[in-house]
Amino acid sequence: LIKTKMLTEKILNYLEENEGKLLPKIQERNAKFLVENGFDQKSSFFQFMSLYSDEMLGSEGHISDVVGDLIDYSETSYNYQIHINGQIPTNYISLTDNITELFLLYDKSTDKVVLVEDGNVNNLINEKFDKNWNSFNDFLTDFFELEE
Repeated sequence: LIKTKMLTEKILNYLEENEGKLLPKIQERNAKFLVENGFDQKSSFFQFMSLYSDEMLGSEGHISDVVGDLIDYSETSYNYQIHINGQIPTNYISLTDNITELFLLYDKSTDKVVLVEDGNVNNLINEKFDKNWNSFNDFLTDFFELEE
């Protein structure tokens, strides 16, 4: 069992100052979807995706509308494409979309984030990551270039 944490104060402060929150209707939709799909409500991933998840730029490119993509989960959804066509295990959730040649994935079973720059499925399966973070909070701290 993984021990998850809410977003750190430093990350929350950054988001409040630099990123807009989602509209309340979208926050409710995202939170409902995440609860229904077994995401930990006390996790930084849940908190971030239900309040702020939208297009955001950072050190590893961008984070796309992850929950919107998961709700859509059809041939037009990037997560659908990587799970069904790309044979990526479903515990991995893509944080970006298909305009990049890389995998930036959240592992919902461990709260870790991994980066595979060449988008090579074998490297992902063999855990040959170009970068990895021990938690979603660690990833966001690096992504937004916030000092520890």
